Amino acid sequence: MSLTREELQQRTAYLGSSDIPALLGVSPYQNQHDVWLAKTGRLEVEQTTNPAADLGDRLEPALVQLVADELVTRVEFNRRVMHRNGFMSAQLDGWLPDLNRSVEAKTRGLFNPMWDSSDWGDGRDDIPFDVLAQTQFALLVTNCDAVEVVALLGRGMGVRRYTVTRRDSLIELIEERATRFWEDNVQADVPPPYTPHVDTLKRVMREPGKSVEVDHELPFEWETAKEAEKEAKEQAEAVKAKVLMALGDAEQGFTPYGGWTYTPNKNGTRTLRYKGPKGD
Repeated sequence: MSLTREELQQRTAYLGSSDIPALLGVSPYQNQHDVWLAKTGRLEVEQTTNPAADLGDRLEPALVQLVADELVTRVEFNRRVMHRNGFMSAQLDGWLPDLNRSVEAKTRGLFNPMWDSSDWGDGRDDIPFDVLAQTQFALLVTNCDAVEVVALLGRGMGVRRYTVTRRDSLIELIEERATRFWEDNVQADVPPPYTPHVDTLKRVMREPGKSVEVDHELPFEWETAKEAEKEAKEQAEAVKAKVLMALGDAEQGFTPYGGWTYTPNKNGTRTLRYKGPKGD
């Protein structure tokens, strides 16, 4: 669901489901320090989008409606529920009032032919752990019976629906972690002991013209890292050349341990792609 600038600003006042994977240490995009910077108002409010996110926003209502149709029940869209503690809130993609269930809509891997689909299974709640954490947060906030997860997945998987019920031990962990973070870090204005992601640090609000003295070792670390980056890029290009030479005039090459394709897209541009023995 796409949020307005005002809604993004309001999210600094509470913890939402998208914050929970970071608090549990299972998010690849942010950690507790990233969340702390956002909740304490230290980041510039930024509205960004990309084709995948935009498509997901457009498809979300249709996926929610699909669940309601399959279950033959009424549905409410984009319902916000606040927990009684006042600092946890869930924005539900859909709410099924007659069943006392919420709906979580996801789109994954639609634009990435190399997307790893292994975390999405065929079981009743065989879903990635970050999504599972979000559903348990919704169950914590709403105290409802279950969450229907509907996902439109790439790699030919199509639409899948999962019914996720309560996992009390995980719910207790989420509540404990969220409460401790809110009281010990957000309210106390104490940063967690983690290094934020670079993309988050780029959004930190800065005072024009202000300068500070930094660690005198940083210039040396910077130069060393840049040189290592250059060497790694050169090495990668050399290996890429070896692979293309090995392919000759073929579009595909294989080994018992993985292989490559060098096929054109619809514009005729070729891209060298590697696939490991297990889809890596």
